[in-house]
Amino acid sequence: MKIILKPDDTIIDIPINVVLTEYDTVAGSDAVAGYDPVSLSKDDEALILCKTGDNEYTTEDKRFVVIDPFETEAGYFVHIYKRINGIPETIAVTEHLIIRETTEDDAVSFAEIYKDPKARRFGEEIADGLYIDREWIREYRKNVYELTDTGIWSVILKETGEVIGRAGFTIVDGVAEIGYLIAATYRRKGYGKEAVNACIEAAKERGIKKIRAVVDKENKASIALLENLGFIREACEKDTAIYISKIEISKV
Repeated sequence: MKIILKPDDTIIDIPINVVLTEYDTVAGSDAVAGYDPVSLSKDDEALILCKTGDNEYTTEDKRFVVIDPFETEAGYFVHIYKRINGIPETIAVTEHLIIRETTEDDAVSFAEIYKDPKARRFGEEIADGLYIDREWIREYRKNVYELTDTGIWSVILKETGEVIGRAGFTIVDGVAEIGYLIAATYRRKGYGKEAVNACIEAAKERGIKKIRAVVDKENKASIALLENLGFIREACEKDTAIYISKIEISKV
């Protein structure tokens, strides 16, 4: 099933039947039989607004609105489809890892990862008294991924497809603050460095100029990893956290 962008017949291969057209009369023709000429989802979460003369479309309560599909990159429609159907975006693919948005099914893996005392100590969600369950992930996807295009993502081992950690960054006081965690079984294999490097590249792609990491003083391995990647100690706060910052990351 495909999305067909008329009139130039650009085709996007995703599993949904939709046709975007500038002409209302086309909607009932044999050329688009079986297609929905307006919406990207059954419940109209996404509405496509085309140039159709004086016709008006209601946009109230829509999560996504495309005003002119012919001035919009085709990939954005795939992005909308993924958002409304809960399909995770892939952030990066490295030699050994896939960094992708977290899904509700990852909650089972996180429960195992956070059984580790070090993960409970240094993991921000545990420290803040939160539990990463399916509902938490559902809200996180909606309120962080969807609104900011940043966040803490899942780290997947390519060889097995197993969730082995978390990595990513969020914007705090105008600065990208990076976070990462690798399951105990997979530490000291270079996966942490590989994941953080991927997150730095993702930051570059988003035009971010500065990344900060807040690290517990006792987390020697994390401090060593950051310093190895060129991060510089910026300041100390209280007795429990140290700021390490990569001062300038130019957009490539």
